[in-house]
Amino acid sequence: VRPEPITTDPPLAELTAKHRKEQLYKLAKKERIKDAKFHLILTESHIHRLTNYYKTKQILPSPPPHWKQEPSTVSAL
Repeated sequence: VRPEPITTDPPLAELTAKHRKEQLYKLAKKERIKDAKFHLILTESHIHRLTNYYKTKQILPSPPPHWKQEPSTVSAL
């Protein structure tokens, strides 16, 4: 005797397709966020290197301006 196939409303294939789309969307969003954070770190390190260079050449005023980001003032992050 053959077992009867399991039927669901909606079909199981549709459920897994929706789930896969959602997972792919979340993965892509996570990658974009990770990429943006990486580029922010690169930009901050570039500013730090330039600040050190200009301090050694005595082009920047002493003490140098405060350029660190404050989480309370950054609305985009």
